[in-house]
Amino acid sequence: MLQAVVVRVLLMAVSGSFVWEMAPPPVAFEHEYIIDVPTVYVDGPASRFFPVVMMHGMNDAGHNGHMERMRNVVAETLDGAYVTNVQIGKNVQEDEYNSVHLTMDEQVARFAAIVGKDPNLRKGFHGIGFSQGGLILRAYIERYNDPPVIGFLACHSPLAGIGALPICNPQDFLCRQINKLVGSVAYSDDLQEHLAQSNYYRDPTRIQEYLQHVHFLPDLNNEHATFNQTYVDNFKSLRQLILVRAMRDGQVAPSLSSWFGGYADGSWNTLLNLNETSWYKSDAFDVRQTINWDNLQTLTCLSFTNLLRMIKMCILLMMLVCALGHIQQAIRTGAVLSRGVNLGGWLVLERWMTKNAAIWKKVPESIKDNGEYAAMSAVGRDDADPLIKEHRDTWITEEDIQEIASWGMNTVRVPVGWWIYENPTDTAWKHFTPGGIAYLDRLINDWAVKYNIAVLIDIHAAKGSQNGREHSAAPVFGETHFTDNLDNMQTTAETAMFLARRYANSPAFLGLELLNEPETGSDRTKLKLYYQNLHAELREICGNCVLVISPYLTEQDSNHPEWGTFLNVNSSVNNWIDWHKYLKWGFEGQTLDQITSSGVDRIENDLKAWRGNNRVFMGEWSLGHPDSARAQFQDDKKVALLAQRLVAALRYAKAGWTFWSWKADYGTRLGNGWSMQALLRSGLLKI
Repeated sequence: MLQAVVVRVLLMAVSGSFVWEMAPPPVAFEHEYIIDVPTVYVDGPASRFFPVVMMHGMNDAGHNGHMERMRNVVAETLDGAYVTNVQIGKNVQEDEYNSVHLTMDEQVARFAAIVGKDPNLRKGFHGIGFSQGGLILRAYIERYNDPPVIGFLACHSPLAGIGALPICNPQDFLCRQINKLVGSVAYSDDLQEHLAQSNYYRDPTRIQEYLQHVHFLPDLNNEHATFNQTYVDNFKSLRQLILVRAMRDGQVAPSLSSWFGGYADGSWNTLLNLNETSWYKSDAFDVRQTINWDNLQTLTCLSFTNLLRMIKMCILLMMLVCALGHIQQAIRTGAVLSRGVNLGGWLVLERWMTKNAAIWKKVPESIKDNGEYAAMSAVGRDDADPLIKEHRDTWITEEDIQEIASWGMNTVRVPVGWWIYENPTDTAWKHFTPGGIAYLDRLINDWAVKYNIAVLIDIHAAKGSQNGREHSAAPVFGETHFTDNLDNMQTTAETAMFLARRYANSPAFLGLELLNEPETGSDRTKLKLYYQNLHAELREICGNCVLVISPYLTEQDSNHPEWGTFLNVNSSVNNWIDWHKYLKWGFEGQTLDQITSSGVDRIENDLKAWRGNNRVFMGEWSLGHPDSARAQFQDDKKVALLAQRLVAALRYAKAGWTFWSWKADYGTRLGNGWSMQALLRSGLLKI
């Protein structure tokens, strides 16, 4: 008994508190939580930032004076964003007690219950964890993550556990003996049930005992025989991960634990960096995919000498997580992946997804699916112009961009036609309704700046048509004439350069896609020459813009590496290659179950196999499916599983992705899987 008491005192010393209590908590309770929520429900973010949840460390409390002051400072810094401190007791005294004596499993469960009941967090939040609070947040992300954590900032947190007493260097003989004493009883049932810190005590000399008796940390690390894929998928969903390590940490031993490092199994003599640990090598919770190594080192090589400095630095880092500079800057540099949606059917008409637009009532039935060129030919400008203006005014509005941002997305891909450049020396564009550029101006210079959304402009329709399809406004439906003459390619290139010059200095402008979905009717040599020449011209206009090329639609896979090498580029960071992977065409006759399994596997394996000098951007994907899967698409659980598996597979798209499309006026359930807005609102798609 004396030995156990000594060990308790030593472990308590980690928190800087030597208070010893054997009595029950001041006020016993089971399932009563403090939920710090205002009485007025906030529907959506109070500002352009996600809400922030902060979790205190051991022997601390959410409503202590310093935590309250920090909350106020963070809220003010983030333009009035909703910020809350989680407290797992009914008062400060009980919260402090519980942070030491409740098991970590129970603390995490209570944290999950609190954030789950807070309506202000329902669309996701950024999490800041201090010391033990960072470990609680990590466990919440892996085990629950509903509502999801968007950005995770861990300050001085024992993310990989504690391997020795921080007050005692295990290299010293006396301290080594004390650490052995701690290890001899740390895994007893008594300590495991009544001392939270024992739940993440990873004695490198007693690994088997640790694995056998500790239920918390080995589970998070996926160190048990049964591998939990949900933990991996949840951790992969993080948009940003910032780890703060105190180089002279007096409480976390080893301090490398704050970077997921630790002692080598079997010895206190060897320290391992994250990439040397067993949980990294086995990809136990996907730290390899989640952590950007350059940013990790830049943002965490810090040493704090007092709490005030730590608070100020953590607020600074939280600002980085929340992308106080416009998000497009972080996407361009590769620090953040693109996650977003297409604004299809807006500035390039597609009847199948805009069936209720008034313009289509004027178009003969036989050509309604032939695209915007055919529609304008049939209706004429006098009748079509007001109808198309009405459609543009209502199809995508500021409220749509606000909602897109509220779901945690950071990018919109906007299809445009070559005619958006109303060249004063040409008249060909006058076949189409003018004024599209005004809507693009409003999106890029107003809405996207206001809601921190990056805009990628996509040349969706080239002059002459690059694929003969409806969505490229083919002058002759089914025929491809883009590369037939120099004027078609030059006019399309002039549009791209016009757009680059117009928006090069706009904060929200991410870049340009040089062409959408060319097909083999376009000459291969001429197409590549178009890309090479235009790419060079655009680099002169906007040196660090994202520039995207698109291979033939039938060659958007790892079996056609030529599309990844023909451009002479120095970096893949802002040079992307666009793939469109749909589980509809080529999957005829398959059920939704089959598509969810083998179809998604095919996409994931293809992405993993890509070795080009440009990063893959999945510019279009959806939950669209063949008729053979329609019956199972009525089952919410099957739809949700397909969505979950697709989102997980797309993490291997190293530039990110945009769903097709935000809206789809299809007249069916969830737009038959094409309406992201409907899927998100239903809760079946979670990103």
